[in-house]
Formats: sequence, C-alpha cells, structure tokens
Amino acid sequence: MFGKFRGQPRGVFVMFATEFWERFSYYGFMGIMVLFMVADLNAGGLGYDRSRALFLFGLFSSFMWFMPLLGGWLADKFLGPRLAVLLGCIGLAGGNFLLAASSFAAKGGEVQTAMVFFVTGIVTMIAGAGLFKSNASALLGQLFGPNDPRREVGFILFYMGINMGARRRNCRRADRLGLGFPAGGRRHGDRLFDLRLPGPPRLSSNCCNA
Repeated sequence: MFGKFRGQPRGVFVMFATEFWERFSYYGFMGIMVLFMVADLNAGGLGYDRSRALFLFGLFSSFMWFMPLLGGWLADKFLGPRLAVLLGCIGLAGGNFLLAASSFAAKGGEVQTAMVFFVTGIVTMIAGAGLFKSNASALLGQLFGPNDPRREVGFILFYMGINMGARRRNCRRADRLGLGFPAGGRRHGDRLFDLRLPGPPRLSSNCCNA
C-alpha cells in the first residue's frame, strides 16, 4: 500500500505539509477564538461580551470560506496558482504572527494593542485564506501530466494532510497556551514555504509535538 506513495513529485509532499499546517492553524484558532475574546482582561483575554464574540466568530468563519471565490478569480486573471499560494501562505503566516502578538499583548495588560493585533491578524488571515484555499488544489494538479497514473495517489496524500492537520489541532494544551500555540505552529510551518521557479515548491516543516 505504502509503495504507491513512492515516486510522487516532491511538490506533493510540499503541499501535504502546507495543508497540514493550514488546517492545524485554522481549526486550532477556531477552537479557542471565542474563549480568548470572552476571557476576562485580568486573565489575558479581550473582555468582549458573548454576543460580540459570537458575531465576530461568525463573520470570520463566513469570510474565510467566501474570500476563496475572489482568490480564485485573482489567480485565474492575474497571479496564477503558484504566486497565489505563495502570497496566501505569507498572509496566513503573517496573520498568525499578529494573533500571537495579540495574545502576548493581552497577557501584558495592553488591551488596546491586543485588540488592534487581533483584528489585523484576522483580516490578514482572511486575505491569505482567499488566495490559498482556492488555488492549492490547482497547483497540485499542475504537478501531473494529463494521464499521469500518480495523480490519484497524489491527491490522496494531499487530503491526508488536510485531515491530519485538522485532527492534530485537538491539542489539550491549546486552551491554556492561548493564541500563541496554534499561531506558533503554523508560522513555523508556513514561513519556510519556498517557491523556486520553474521547479516545484519546497517546504521544510517540523511536526508539532503537543
């Protein structure tokens, strides 16, 4: 069974690792977003009321899945999938840096600064997701020829990365470490994303040990 994974283009494993970190970051953040917003100021949270936090949660969730429509259009008309994925990774990683900074600022009692970092981080992540989500599969498909028998197994590996990243985010320590935990894991994975034209993209990543 595992012998079928051999002989795949290097870019398949790049996309596997990239999707792993993207899913780990997204679902990890979704799991603690409201908790961070409603946490008391003295506990390092933003002190939002429940209705405001849930409103922002819904807004964030909807735009994360709506913006790929715009990202796909931009890639088709102007950027191409390779550049779109690169810019998407930069946006997602940068957003996680800002979210981690928001957590640290909140713990330091700088509430206004934490709010600025938090909102800016969310907007940056949405922009990055818009470029990344709609173009990752297209970029993967370009690694294979029209009748390449490796295509099916390559996409299986790709979706394994999605499922493993979503599963791995269930770290028991995430609710205690705040936004810095999922953000830190994601930024270490995505900041090493390297696209070298005309060769396949490369990504060096360490597995998250929770």
